[in-house]
Amino acid sequence: MREIKKVLIISKMTEMEFDEFKYGAAVDEFHKLKKINVRRLEENHEYHYNCLDKIVHAFKEHDVSPGIIKKQNLGRSDFKERWDLIVPTGGDGTFMDAARYVQDETLFFGIKSSPRSIGGHYYANFANAEEQIRKVMRGDYSIEKRARIEGVVRNDITVTDLALNDLYIGDRYVVGYSRLKVELNGETHDASGNGIVFSTYHGRTGWYDNIPVPETDPQLNAAVKQCLGRHGILEEVKLVSTRCDFTSEEADCVKYKLLMRDTKKGDSLPDFGILRPGETCTIESHVLSNGCVSFDGNKTARPRHRMYDMYDASTVTIRVSDKPLHVVKV
Repeated sequence: MREIKKVLIISKMTEMEFDEFKYGAAVDEFHKLKKINVRRLEENHEYHYNCLDKIVHAFKEHDVSPGIIKKQNLGRSDFKERWDLIVPTGGDGTFMDAARYVQDETLFFGIKSSPRSIGGHYYANFANAEEQIRKVMRGDYSIEKRARIEGVVRNDITVTDLALNDLYIGDRYVVGYSRLKVELNGETHDASGNGIVFSTYHGRTGWYDNIPVPETDPQLNAAVKQCLGRHGILEEVKLVSTRCDFTSEEADCVKYKLLMRDTKKGDSLPDFGILRPGETCTIESHVLSNGCVSFDGNKTARPRHRMYDMYDASTVTIRVSDKPLHVVKV
């Protein structure tokens, strides 16, 4: 059991705060123009800060006075101090954006305070926060090591970042066309289409699970269509391959899927594949404009975003990070 004395709470930027950050004095005009339900924004804002007050009070009951930093103000310097417990408070975006700064075995305990977030990364929420904090403080928890993707981006400068969910390489607007050269397992492939998504096991329910991959085995296609035809189902059917799905035994691996392959190109990269610990994949961009690599679905509109340019001939090297995130499970 680790002694927990120094706690850092990372507070989300509410939708109301984001709009005020982006539009400043024109925020009321923006809300009016877009017919936004301001009352709902105010309710969500209040919900979050009520949760934050509850969390702070619960830690103080155990003689711990946590530090609080807003996500939009978070930076590497805030992690020079040794923390015993990091507590992202918000939705999945807050969880992932805070996780990028944790480079060691510091415990990570998220509390969901966003009523609109799915909260797939969280084991605690507004309703049970106080009881879950009591469990953590008395050591009644386990530690779940979640694999992360390390990406080293090389364009004009070199940037190394971590993704907890996924990493996308392709056109900044996705609808654009991407030409990529992929070095994987000692072989070089071309890939043309809308890009590639790499995913962790815990991030698979985001982009990865929702990218359809057509089964490319013509014999299997023919057999299934014949079977469907016998049952009077005559519509054109595309099969989704189960071979690209994660299993629990692959939780320490990273998998990729192609988005909308250009089938006319005849490129050699398989529709999906896997990176195991110790393996690397290097992708060279031949996107003529708007090429990018995005960590955890980041876009440039977000404060301290993690979308980096991938100019023509820029590269990103991808591997399973040797620094998993140590998530507290209660």
